[in-house]
Amino acid sequence: MPSARAKRLACRRIDIQAICDIISHMAEVPDLGPLSPGDVRAIVLGVLQYGQVSFSRHAREEMENDDLHTTDCVNVLRGGVYEPPELIGGTWRYRVSTQRICVVIAIPAQDRVRVVTAWRI
Repeated sequence: MPSARAKRLACRRIDIQAICDIISHMAEVPDLGPLSPGDVRAIVLGVLQYGQVSFSRHAREEMENDDLHTTDCVNVLRGGVYEPPELIGGTWRYRVSTQRICVVIAIPAQDRVRVVTAWRI
């Protein structure tokens, strides 16, 4: 018989799969206002598995200045701490950080994440 933890993990995998199935049939994200850090994390984890992560020119320049690679940023998105959103230029931005790296993202569509900037702390 599976443990309670195994059951929770299985349900979470099903939830992420369901979110990704729904996402794949959606267009641009309607302006729902800010998302909670938990909702953003769920979307980002789904995008990392089934969607597309892109990097702005500014993000690539800042990453190069701090000797960061795209894999560093993806790892931060996988395991970092998600902070409450900020509205910048009409777009909700979400900061994700570890002890050493900070990544700022926007979610232009539910199957895409755009890295706006990143830096070493």
